[in-house]
Amino acid sequence: MPMTPVDIPDVEVLADTGLGYRVRVQGRDVFIGRLQLFPGRLPPLVGSRGTLVILREAAWDLGLLPNPDGDGSK
Repeated sequence: MPMTPVDIPDVEVLADTGLGYRVRVQGRDVFIGRLQLFPGRLPPLVGSRGTLVILREAAWDLGLLPNPDGDGSK
């Protein structure tokens, strides 16, 4: 399952730090590193809002997806 993309909807890009992005998603601010973005996608623009495509593993690590073990926890 390496390099599996996942769409994260309703993301607001707050800042570009050079190493990644500070975004607001699901009511909280998180940092998404440049290497967590799905390869081949354009980087998001600061102030934009929309869907961000990141690697599935990164989404799990950030708590943006349900636990892959299926126990309902994040």
